Amino acid sequence: MKKYLTLLLFIGLFSITRATPISSLAHDSIRVSLLTCSPGDVIYTLFGHTAIRVSIPSRNYDAVYNYGIFNFNTPNFLGKFILGNTDYQLGKTPLYYFLAEYDADQRSVWEQELNLNSSEKMELVSLLEDNYEPHNRYYRYNFFYDNCATRPIVKIQEATTKNLILREPTPQKNDLASAPYSFRSLVHKYSKNYPWSQFGMDLLLGSEADKVIQVDQKIFAPLELMEVMKVSTLGAEPLIKNTQILVDNEGEKTNSQPLTFPFTPRTTFTFLILLLAVCSFWEFKKRRSFWGIDLALFSIYGLIGSILLFMVCCSNHPAVSPNYLLLLFHPLHLIFAPILISKKWIRLKKGYHYANFTVLAFFIAFYWLIPQYISLTILTLAGSLLIRSLTHILIQAKK
Repeated sequence: MKKYLTLLLFIGLFSITRATPISSLAHDSIRVSLLTCSPGDVIYTLFGHTAIRVSIPSRNYDAVYNYGIFNFNTPNFLGKFILGNTDYQLGKTPLYYFLAEYDADQRSVWEQELNLNSSEKMELVSLLEDNYEPHNRYYRYNFFYDNCATRPIVKIQEATTKNLILREPTPQKNDLASAPYSFRSLVHKYSKNYPWSQFGMDLLLGSEADKVIQVDQKIFAPLELMEVMKVSTLGAEPLIKNTQILVDNEGEKTNSQPLTFPFTPRTTFTFLILLLAVCSFWEFKKRRSFWGIDLALFSIYGLIGSILLFMVCCSNHPAVSPNYLLLLFHPLHLIFAPILISKKWIRLKKGYHYANFTVLAFFIAFYWLIPQYISLTILTLAGSLLIRSLTHILIQAKK
């Protein structure tokens, strides 16, 4: 059965790529629309997806142009991804295969038909076809500024001489990312049911992610783009002619499932700080230290700090620099971890704990002055490390 399905897929793709040349379609009725797909459960699908549909009923032509294609098997894919040098490409797929994939994933697909005249449609399709040429289809992906949602808007603007005006839709009730928007508030909006993913993104995103953004910047998120398109105009006319839903899975699993892991970052790290407080009190009473706790804790914080510093200095990802979390997580913890558990270097260890305690005390007391979002979870982690340094300071004073 799989062999037959593979054969059908090959025939379908072949028929799309060998479709009638664009120049010969001038007298046909072309229908161009924007497809928006609801979020999925995998981290790179949390924000949804956008594609362009081109339909020519008289020629039995119905294709989806998709700027969200990437290949995990690309040489050094992980290294390129970390550095922000990932290349995506434009793909073209028959509509029925595109819809079947999202239906199988229980994700909805909405269609917004573009209000373009015949020449504008022809120009847009011509631009897409030219972009689909093997030497043109690759582009340097940028999560906030150049992705599957922003590229179609650029192509629409290129296809017309009219002024494309993106307008702000009326805010919805209970909108987690109500105006004024920031990149981080929109990230939180679409990762609200995945707190561990949200925590990881909060670690990597620096203060740039907390600056107020405009409507033309918020459209990096496909569902935000769909709402913006509803009220936007092309010249004096509405940009969208009509809207319909092609795949309806709104009652199914679409980015609203409960956690599969039983503990959120907040509950996990709250338990951690309570456990450290109990252990530290026992250490103070007995005037001795559990060296394993310090080795693990300072090493983990230092490793996270090394990753953050690398992202700040070397990565091309947007909005990762500057990152004030380096006050809490920094490579010095990793360097000093072996020294802190040694019976030698008493003065050096004492000085490091005093310095660490001072920095973390100011960090916790004045976090609200830092021009970056600092969550309660981060403050809990700061408190955990502060307790360890304070315990060693008190033990030395007691001795």
